[in-house]
Amino acid sequence: MQSTLDTEKLSQGNRREWHRLFCGYERLLLSQAYRIVRNAQDAEEVVQTVMMRLWMRREQLPLIGNIECYLITSVRNQARNLIRPSTARMMRVGFDTILANEPASPSTADPSSAIEEQECLNTLEDVERMLTDVQRRVLVQLKNDPTLSSRSIATRLGCSHKNVLGILRRIRRALTSHFFAE
Repeated sequence: MQSTLDTEKLSQGNRREWHRLFCGYERLLLSQAYRIVRNAQDAEEVVQTVMMRLWMRREQLPLIGNIECYLITSVRNQARNLIRPSTARMMRVGFDTILANEPASPSTADPSSAIEEQECLNTLEDVERMLTDVQRRVLVQLKNDPTLSSRSIATRLGCSHKNVLGILRRIRRALTSHFFAE
């Protein structure tokens, strides 16, 4: 598709050329966005946002060496930006709930916020199920005293320092793969 597009016409706002650009890359871009946001409507929003921004900067199109790579990278970045706030909210809303082994329940009276918060809590419960008992105990130690060193946690739990470091790496990997999987 790249070689058949006329970037000069695109930069001048030629609607036929823009239609060819959009139709030529729409499925690829939607699939890239969907892999990250995992929601068809959000994926469409991501692609529309990227295309709108490209339209607003159309004069700079001749400077882009590879439009396909540019579009894919833009879509991936926009999709990640879309999910970051909700991931941060999930961590804020329910991580303490999971660590404290309290029942998950939304804390807001606003129905749409309560639904979103419940989804966050459900996701965090999924993450908890991924952790082993030892990993949960390490997290509880950190929750109770965030200033604890890995050596202090090892002493409290009666395991080796290297074991605690390995557990912390596995926890971080599990959380990262769950929240930022593509």
